[in-house]
Amino acid sequence: MKKICMFLVAVFMSCMGAFATTDIASNASSADCTQPVLGTYSGSSNFEAKWNANSVPLRWYNQGTLMDVQDAADTCNYDGTLTIPSIPPERIGYEFAGWKVVRLPAGYTELEYIESTGTQWIDTGYKPNQNSRFQVKVKFNSIASGTIIGARRSATTNIFAVASTGTIPNVYFNGGYGSWGGTITSPTDTDIHILDLNKNVFSIDGMINKTFTASTVTPNQNAYLFVMNTGGDADSNTYFSGRIYSAQLYDNALFVRNFIPARRNSDNEIGMFDTVSGTFFTNAGTGEFIGGPATE
Repeated sequence: MKKICMFLVAVFMSCMGAFATTDIASNASSADCTQPVLGTYSGSSNFEAKWNANSVPLRWYNQGTLMDVQDAADTCNYDGTLTIPSIPPERIGYEFAGWKVVRLPAGYTELEYIESTGTQWIDTGYKPNQNSRFQVKVKFNSIASGTIIGARRSATTNIFAVASTGTIPNVYFNGGYGSWGGTITSPTDTDIHILDLNKNVFSIDGMINKTFTASTVTPNQNAYLFVMNTGGDADSNTYFSGRIYSAQLYDNALFVRNFIPARRNSDNEIGMFDTVSGTFFTNAGTGEFIGGPATE
């Protein structure tokens, strides 16, 4: 799992878990066994995992400009101690109020959400499988119809999707499907909801809503946001109209996408910035996304 040091500094590079070379505690007694990395050992051996703390690079900014700070930490270990600059930055007419975490690199502004009016979508670049998990914070427009995230081989074979079609919202996972039930009373519900499709369990706002039976369908398409990817093309009949506040994709325990709504300052392009790959994902459809207000 990805871990981030949440301190009052600008942190924008991802940090992934790592395993160190293991050590061995054993007494030789019988047959030999060989492992290329660990060497050759005899008898019944006990393997003890060794761990190194994640280290996250740190950058210090003042009004969007990278500071040259000599006495502050430039890295931070998970659960470690952070050294902040001894001399705070200055700005004429303002009093320094402290540091805050900035999740995006310079040149991008984090937004509260991005909204599709029904023709905008994003290719996540990720092919889901039976170990995939998707979490999204979403708000439906007055008429909610379409796919929040989806990938399928054909119009009749659903691989991975969270969709709202007509008056009955549905979720799909590897060929299985089921109704959301009564948790959301209708697609016109304009509350903000957190949807979680975790393997064969679908939850809304932390409450299990539906379970599925696993299928052996093999995925072969990237998951799209705001529309269903059907055989490699955006299915125009499945466009989703609504807001996405955040979206995360996992492959087993591996964090593969962490989408943050953002605006690229150089051209005001609206899209999703993925902090895992450091990539800005933009609209692959027509028209333009609507950007929410900048976060503080």
